[in-house]
Amino acid sequence: MSAEDEPSDTFILSDEPEVGGKKSFKRQRRINVLKSFLRHKRIALLTVLVVILIGEPILYFRSVRPLYRAEAVLVVAPIMLKNVIEDREFQVPRYDEFVNEQVALLGREEVALAALDRMKEEKTTFTRPEETPRAAAARLSTSLIVKRIPDSTYISIAMESSNPQGLAPIVNAVVDAYLAAVKGKGFYGQQVSEESLQQRKSELQEDIKKKTSQLSVWMKELGVPGFDKPLEAASPENKAWIDARSHLMDVEVKFESLKNRSETLRRSDLSGEARDLLATDPEMVSLKAVLLPKKNDLKAKVMGLTPEHQGRQEFERLIAEINLDLERSEKLALERIRAGLIQRRDLKLKDELDLAAAEVEQARRLEKTLSQETQAQAGKIAKFNSMYYEAANVRQDVERLNRQLSALEDRIDAMRLEAQRPGIVTLVSPAQTPEKPLQRPMAALVAIFVVMAVVLALAVPSIVDAADHRVQSPIDVESVIDARPLGWVLERNAKTQNFVDDQLRRIALSLDRQQRMHQRGQIAFMSLRPGGGTTQLVLDLARELRAIGSRVVVVEANALHPDGRYFAPKGHPGLLGALSQRNRVEDVILPPRDLLTYRIPIGHSEGGSLLPNSRNIRAVIHHLAGLYDIILIDAPPLFFSSDAELITNCAQGVILVVEAGKVVTGEVKRAMDIVHEIGPLMVEVVVNRVRDFRGHGYYSDLVKQYESAGKARHSS
Repeated sequence: MSAEDEPSDTFILSDEPEVGGKKSFKRQRRINVLKSFLRHKRIALLTVLVVILIGEPILYFRSVRPLYRAEAVLVVAPIMLKNVIEDREFQVPRYDEFVNEQVALLGREEVALAALDRMKEEKTTFTRPEETPRAAAARLSTSLIVKRIPDSTYISIAMESSNPQGLAPIVNAVVDAYLAAVKGKGFYGQQVSEESLQQRKSELQEDIKKKTSQLSVWMKELGVPGFDKPLEAASPENKAWIDARSHLMDVEVKFESLKNRSETLRRSDLSGEARDLLATDPEMVSLKAVLLPKKNDLKAKVMGLTPEHQGRQEFERLIAEINLDLERSEKLALERIRAGLIQRRDLKLKDELDLAAAEVEQARRLEKTLSQETQAQAGKIAKFNSMYYEAANVRQDVERLNRQLSALEDRIDAMRLEAQRPGIVTLVSPAQTPEKPLQRPMAALVAIFVVMAVVLALAVPSIVDAADHRVQSPIDVESVIDARPLGWVLERNAKTQNFVDDQLRRIALSLDRQQRMHQRGQIAFMSLRPGGGTTQLVLDLARELRAIGSRVVVVEANALHPDGRYFAPKGHPGLLGALSQRNRVEDVILPPRDLLTYRIPIGHSEGGSLLPNSRNIRAVIHHLAGLYDIILIDAPPLFFSSDAELITNCAQGVILVVEAGKVVTGEVKRAMDIVHEIGPLMVEVVVNRVRDFRGHGYYSDLVKQYESAGKARHSS
């Protein structure tokens, strides 16, 4: 039978998600109801007794104490009748909500206070000595049984007591107080009172007065008889401003064109015009009139002379000087004439630009003046129109408020008329004084207590197990280590001894397979807490391994609590002697005795709780590995001695011995993390001293099947 074959009468306490699309092997911790019940029979019995102790007085008082009931019935009409406002019948909107409001109103404290005021003799009977009216009203509200009768338009108001006297008058007083409270509350389920309407009327009248006064102030300020229509706003785009703006643009364009023309003229060359004026220049004309005759006279004299003649050379020199003077004079005159032309041109252009700039400035001032006048006129008209529109809004508000005031006055008049007619909630039947007590069936209540006792008898033990995180069975370990434990051993007694021996044999066979297939023969056994049964388990497994033919030796390495079951002779050096290297490993091994196999006791530790010379533990284990197939090391508890981690580091495999009922699952997880961090080749768990449990499930079925097989062998 696999772990998935467990029956469905178990509760899953943790859920393991799927990893990679496949179901994780991790077993979920389950609580078996029947198993929890059998394990905690006393708790279940105590739970039944508590239910009986609670239920018995309730049943007794219910059976012997009479109960009287006085009930009044109201009807809530779903149809509204005709009224002075609406001349038609119609269905009450949100009828269910309205009925629920009436049910809540019947149980309110103010209704109870009004009912107490209406009572006469009943008030002194109902009110307790030294009880305030408000406290009595609160007690009356809680005593009332107000409910809506299903599938009807009725509301039931009832009160129950062991004394029938005074019940009916109290209920009727509550009904009368309620009807008086809801009378004249308005139509269609609205909670509108005349006082609130009068307050709204005063507010409207005050608003009308304020707005009318504001209109009068504005008319006086503007000097107008009223606000009939708005004035047309003056457009800033008037003709004079447009003409001024157009003239400004024209003169600006003309000014820019003149500036461009001036720049062009300034860059033009006046040399040609200067040459034309040079021919008529008076200075040049007079100079030429003097020099040219001299030049002609000299040329006439030269014509009759030979080139070698000294006079000819002198004449030619004089002619060259005259030519040079004429050329220099013409150049100076040309520059003078050109400078005069430039000066006249610049003066003319400056005059033209100054005239154009003055015209532009004049046009700008005119445009600005016209623009300011236009804007001022538009602002005046806008101010008038804005005040007009605001006044028109105020006038509309006054008209609207007058209409609201008229409708409100009509509403108040109609309410005064409607307040005298019946409402939609009316009394059907008043409460009557009860003549006989109610019939109170007991069978249903007895059945309820019986079912409660059975359910709690099963649930409380399950809750106790669910809250208990101690390891009780191998199932609890599976949910922590993600695998089945190497083995599990029941609590030893005469009834379970055979099954225990079988489980020990299975664990021994597993260790033998590990040695033969994986050469893992150096196994350390350690519990999590002291007293976990490690020594007994190691000695029993050594006996089983020896029985199946394995060469096995047991090494006691628990200096914290040495065990006398190793039967060490007095003065025997033991493991401590081998670690100190004063004795050979072969000399500290004790021979088999009775049910004991080869073993090495701890030796005399002189009161120390830790192994001395612990650095040699690996060498001792390695030496023993050459002599024996399997070495079982009885290590100290993991959480109470650091030697456990030292031995774990030296061994090929570690088996954690978890004592059922003493270790919690969190400690198992912590121990597994510590051992895995050290990193031995094999890490397994053995659940020791499992209590004999009954019920259903994989491990329980194993015990039952083994017992059934044993009975069959004996009978045959």
